[in-house]
Amino acid sequence: ATLPWYIDFLLRHVAVAARTHFDEDLADAFQLIRLMRVLRLIKAARHSSVITTVFESIRGSLEGLSTLLAFVCMGTVFAATLVFFLERKEPDTLFVSIPAAVWWALPTVTGVGYGDMVPHTFAGKLAGSCTMVGGVLITSLTVAITTHSFIDHFQRNIQRMKVEKRRREALTRSPLSGLVASASGQDLTGV
Repeated sequence: ATLPWYIDFLLRHVAVAARTHFDEDLADAFQLIRLMRVLRLIKAARHSSVITTVFESIRGSLEGLSTLLAFVCMGTVFAATLVFFLERKEPDTLFVSIPAAVWWALPTVTGVGYGDMVPHTFAGKLAGSCTMVGGVLITSLTVAITTHSFIDHFQRNIQRMKVEKRRREALTRSPLSGLVASASGQDLTGV
C-alpha cells in the first residue's frame, strides 16, 4: 500500500545523490498511482446495501438530472448570446464573442458568480439580473423534481430490501428449513 511512496522517495534521493535531474513526470505518475488506491473504496461500496441503493436511486433520477443539465445549457447559451449582443459595442468590453460570454453566463446561471466579467450597460445589467433570477428558478424547479424522483426510487429500494430480508428470515425460521438443512447436510438417519 505504501510502495509507490517508497519508490518515489528512493528515486528522488538517488537523483540527488547522483546529481542528476529527477523527472517530475515520473513523480506525478507515482502520485497518480497512489491516488488511484482511493478507487478501491468503490469495490467496498458494492457490498453496502445502502450505498448500492443510493447509486440505484441516482440512476433512476437521471431523467431529472439530464433535464437540469439541458435547462442550464440552454439558459447559458441564451444569456451569453443576449449579453454579447447587448455589450459588444461597448469599448473595452470583455464580451468579445459568444464563447467568451458563456464564461460569464455559466457561473451566473448556476448561481456561483465569478466576477471577472460584468456587463456595463444598463441593458446588459438588466439581462444579467434576469439571468441570475432565471438560473435560480431553473435550478430550484429541476432540483425539486429530481429530489422527488430520487426519494421515490430510494424508498422503493429500501422497501424491496426489507421484503427480501423478511423473506430470508422467514425461510430460516420455517419448520421445513430444518429438513432442507438436514437434507443438504447428508445426515438423514433421523428421518
